[in-house]
Amino acid sequence: MIRGTTRLAGILLALAVAYCALHPSAALGDTGGETPPAKRRTIRMQRSGASLPVDNLMGGATVIDLSLILPSQKSINRTGSGLIAAPQTLPLAPVTIGGGFLGIVDDMISIPPDTMGAVGPTHLVSFLNTEVGFFDRTGNKTNLATTLHAFWLPLITSKNLSNNPFDPKVLFDQHSGRFVAITLDGQSPQKSSILLARSNSSDPGQGWSQWAIPADNNLWADYPGLGVDANNIYITTNLFDSSDNFHFIKVWVVPKAGLVAGQDPQNVTAMGNPFNFAGPLNGGPFSFQPSHVFGSPGDAYIVGEQYPAGSALRVGRIYPLPFADLGTVGVSSYPVTYTLPVAPFDRIDTGDSRILNVVHRNGHLFTTHSIPDPTLTKTRIRWYELSTAPLSRIQEGTISDPNRFYYYPSLAVNSTGDIAIGFSGSSSSPAEYAGAYYTARRAADPAGAMQPVTLLKPGQASYYKDFDQGSNRWGDFSATMVDPVDDTTFWTVQEIAYTAVFVPHDNAFVSRWATWWGSFSPPAIAPPTNLAASQQPSFQVLLTWSNPEVGTDNILVERRIAPAGDFAFIGLLPPSATTYSDGSRVSAGTTYFYRVRVGNAGGRSYSNETYVLAVGPTPPLSTDSGGGGGCLSITRSGGESPGITSLVSVGILLLPACALGLRRYCRRRERTAPIRHPLC
Repeated sequence: MIRGTTRLAGILLALAVAYCALHPSAALGDTGGETPPAKRRTIRMQRSGASLPVDNLMGGATVIDLSLILPSQKSINRTGSGLIAAPQTLPLAPVTIGGGFLGIVDDMISIPPDTMGAVGPTHLVSFLNTEVGFFDRTGNKTNLATTLHAFWLPLITSKNLSNNPFDPKVLFDQHSGRFVAITLDGQSPQKSSILLARSNSSDPGQGWSQWAIPADNNLWADYPGLGVDANNIYITTNLFDSSDNFHFIKVWVVPKAGLVAGQDPQNVTAMGNPFNFAGPLNGGPFSFQPSHVFGSPGDAYIVGEQYPAGSALRVGRIYPLPFADLGTVGVSSYPVTYTLPVAPFDRIDTGDSRILNVVHRNGHLFTTHSIPDPTLTKTRIRWYELSTAPLSRIQEGTISDPNRFYYYPSLAVNSTGDIAIGFSGSSSSPAEYAGAYYTARRAADPAGAMQPVTLLKPGQASYYKDFDQGSNRWGDFSATMVDPVDDTTFWTVQEIAYTAVFVPHDNAFVSRWATWWGSFSPPAIAPPTNLAASQQPSFQVLLTWSNPEVGTDNILVERRIAPAGDFAFIGLLPPSATTYSDGSRVSAGTTYFYRVRVGNAGGRSYSNETYVLAVGPTPPLSTDSGGGGGCLSITRSGGESPGITSLVSVGILLLPACALGLRRYCRRRERTAPIRHPLC
């Protein structure tokens, strides 16, 4: 009886896990259709009408309650459906797996999250469409759960604004030692405004001052940009009419000296259609980003794609006034599409090719965006370094992979001229859920080159969430920044596909996103190159590589199991080693990723990743942990009586089936009842 019951429970559990991992999983890698470049995607977001009493699922003293009251997938304005967590481990304290920690977790009311963050001397700050979060540098959350709406509510109430905040941006102003944040408010026919806030000190928990700036009398603002220098705050938006036709971009120059608490901003300069485009609607300069200025160059710029896009960037000087059109600079051409190809796991909306952020440092402009590959079947990342005097391209580079899609990048530059880029990535073959990645280059590296892409945190599940709107939204931003403490270390915050939760009202597992923070530095050490893997007899994998660096410390070999596993240490080798045989258990049909790390006083550096799909019969079980893989097994010998531990384990496995049976029984009883109660 125990044997049969255990088998049934195992089948039920396997079906549940398979459903969670695979639903929905059709049509991976569909491409967006190519349309005239005058057309641009209008960014929209779904929100519930009321904030929810949901705390962030991590922090130093957070208690995880799996009976949270959250809205269902199909009716996000209802608040009566409970959520049951899928099999997972939710951290009660910061997790350092993958070199970072969990940030804010999906509260099930908004897509995309608009992942955005900034780092200060002692705190990290996240502004998302759902929540505003403050963290210390080890990942402990230092503020109570605060929705984006609640953060702006005092300003919205005092100014009688539209009460519809969305599209937040935040950065740390190293000139004043304060955080600066903006959020848009109101869509047509509502009054459109820009909400501006500045922290009272470098500690975001010590209060903020807030101001409102009218966006336009007749048009509504979307997809903002935020920049800063020693004198001003710079803001850009796209402006649309009530029919969602794009009209033009608009730029605001907000003097810091004119920001006084309790008063409207003083001496603000607004520049609508600064490039004086006279063409049709849905054409012209679109989605220009202002520069985050380091040092005191005395000027500030905006950068965007030249219209029509695909072969040039356009640059405008927004300070000192008046505005000046610097013209265009040619770049390596890329195909022009209305939307980029959707990414795997599952049909993730990767946006379009608009410029995503701009840094002004050492007299140069640095920027990045996503572009399609030549076949319009995959996304990759392009970055540029430009000079403004005269306007010219210093260098550019493309970050791509034979299998992975890369999308929603953000860029930062440190005091030594190193460049870092953080972004999302996912793949269908081999299967990799949407996770967080980064790369960097040292100033002395060859022009256009980046070091190997490094995994920060793998996605934890397949992701699909469209709130019945037909688009599996992701992004729309990410954030990568330099640490103001040393002006050398980089931080990045990225969206990842998180574990799903079961929504009884919908009788389905529902995807969740989460954000993940991490820090890194470009090491003064060359990474191992040409890492390759091949399966050998006896269930072993042979790794080979080259190590160009002389005088390194010991070499570390790391392995992870796709599609959701983290890298784990499996081997320590002497500095001269260039091969390694992974003799741990390799299971047929499983994909294993490998990377090699070297280090010395100059830091540590990772090789390229390589992978192998194990083939052949599954080998016998061993007692070795296998470097990060494993499973729970409940067994007993033929003549052994079942112990209390086995019975309890079986009972736990049977709980979902019992709950489902009880629910069906209760529903049958409800059908025979003559009284019906109204829904509440």
